[in-house]
Amino acid sequence: MRRAVIVFTALLVSFPVVSPAQQSGEGTIEEVVVTARKRDEALHDVPVAVSAFSQAEIQAAGIERPQDFIALTPNITMVQTQNQGTSFITVRGISQARNSEPSVAVLIDGVLLANPSQFNQELFDIGDNQVLKGPLYGRNAIGGAIIIRTQEPGDTLSGRVMAGYDSGPGYKVRGSLGGPLGDSDTLKFQASASYYDTDGFIDNTFLGEQADPFKDLSLRGKLLWRPNENFSADFRVSTSNVETQALYFNITESVNDTSLPVRVNNRGVNERDMWSTSLKLDFETGAGTITSVTAYDHLDELLTGDQFNFLPIDESVWALFGILPDQAQHQWLDVDAFSQELRFSSPADQRFRWIAGAYLILTDRFISTGKVSDLRVGIVPVVERNP
Repeated sequence: MRRAVIVFTALLVSFPVVSPAQQSGEGTIEEVVVTARKRDEALHDVPVAVSAFSQAEIQAAGIERPQDFIALTPNITMVQTQNQGTSFITVRGISQARNSEPSVAVLIDGVLLANPSQFNQELFDIGDNQVLKGPLYGRNAIGGAIIIRTQEPGDTLSGRVMAGYDSGPGYKVRGSLGGPLGDSDTLKFQASASYYDTDGFIDNTFLGEQADPFKDLSLRGKLLWRPNENFSADFRVSTSNVETQALYFNITESVNDTSLPVRVNNRGVNERDMWSTSLKLDFETGAGTITSVTAYDHLDELLTGDQFNFLPIDESVWALFGILPDQAQHQWLDVDAFSQELRFSSPADQRFRWIAGAYLILTDRFISTGKVSDLRVGIVPVVERNP
């Protein structure tokens, strides 16, 4: 399915009263700066429901995946089911359907994710997160927006490394390095990497192994060029590869009953590869700021596994009634998306402020979903497009 969508942003007009940080006798109260209205503003000046997490709060709360900060935000929930790329976000009762457009816009460093299957990923080297509630941010923001900003490189070369171990057994290693590139005062870089490998925590008693092993390799890099006060260029590239299993369900009378072990005879396959690149340009003029964001995203995800009622062949509902062979399923998703955004924003120090813009997205999406009979020879999925 090929699709081209153009969204023209309505004129955004506001009359904010910008107040400096209030001072006490002992020091200054630090302001929380958010971008809920596509410009830097103090949180207490924004007439929108926003939950903001600073870098210090993210580290203190141990936020490593989207589920972590969503669990700390009122009136928003996230349910991950079936596979790595399927997650349902509900904001104020507004949710979505599987393989459909999301009801919440997700932006990383100002770039809108083109596909909801990209959202559930490792969060590392994050500067701050913001959760905006309400349809005020543009495309896909019926329920709100999730704004993620990665860490910016400093004026000196610096880095950090983190390593951890879990009872899977498994381990996680993360690292980042950033700062000026060579002796340049105008060009900076930031490079980050994350690797997670665990055997899993849920027993599949039929196969005698874990049902949820997980491997994730994610890389991210950026170049920032600021030759003068009126122009900046921000180039970013990222990639992620996930290997895990999926569709290890249990059919119970109560969704809260977790006493039954997983007993699928197909261990399931869930492989997801995605990469993206973007270029953001900002031009400061006397009349305002012109912003251009150009992005390209690619994603493919393979999913295979058992089907209802998720039991070994000889115990399945189909075998018991002798109607059909046991059933299995597969899905292949392949998405390429190109997007272009243009914005013209009034100066931030004016009492009357406005933003006008346009957004274009070209999407080439292929999805193949099938049901197959389980004849004890494994699952052969469709993983290529027809010629």
